[in-house]
Amino acid sequence: MIQEHEPQATRRHTGGAESSRASRGWWDRNADAYQSEHGSFLGDDRFVWCPEGLDEAEARLLGPAESLRGAAVLEVGAGAAQCSRWLLAQGARPVALDLSHRQLQHALRIGAGFPWSRRTPAHCPSPTAPSTWRAPRSGPCRSSPTRCACSGR
Repeated sequence: MIQEHEPQATRRHTGGAESSRASRGWWDRNADAYQSEHGSFLGDDRFVWCPEGLDEAEARLLGPAESLRGAAVLEVGAGAAQCSRWLLAQGARPVALDLSHRQLQHALRIGAGFPWSRRTPAHCPSPTAPSTWRAPRSGPCRSSPTRCACSGR
């Protein structure tokens, strides 16, 4: 009997560049399958927080929808940028960031009427960025209010 080598997951410290390359490669290879499996759940223009499926329209973690008008909102880990579409519909000025070229191709396929860029979270605005950047007040995803809001991936 021939035994094939089974790859095993391990933990080790890496630098930001290596981590970004690995994540980008994984998402570029798996974006089509991810969108196929989760696209109907995420919708084209819903803002769904994390795997639990908390819908921003009901949860209001960013505040009342009307308070988003004119606000600059950075969606980090945007994937196909569904959250940015929802934000745009509320009158916000979203910018979608994702490190995966293939995920952003899905964003363009669905339609992106807002700025987007293939970047990592390290490219979030600095604490001296405009004070209108929004972050959730509470909830399952957390980040620094002076930096970036996370998306529900």
